[in-house]
Amino acid sequence: MQNFCRPASTLPPLSGYLWFHVVTSGRVAVDLGDGELTTLGSGDVALVTQGAGHRLCSDPAAPAPGILELPREEISDLYEVLHHGGGGARTRMMC
Repeated sequence: MQNFCRPASTLPPLSGYLWFHVVTSGRVAVDLGDGELTTLGSGDVALVTQGAGHRLCSDPAAPAPGILELPREEISDLYEVLHHGGGGARTRMMC
């Protein structure tokens, strides 16, 4: 994820899965759909249990494409780099 000022992406619910997000630099907000945003900064980790769908965003009003719609650079069968956003401060994450 890049840019804490506009972009967002939606991660779908996946029953039986655990989502994790580690912010290595910058900041991002996690929206679980409960009306509250939790802001993560560099070094923070979020675990989203039970495969709950959620959004990673900078602004709750930002359009949020699905994670599978984002451009990706395939590094291997198990590793991809996704790029999203632009124009603001960069955020880097491992998910």
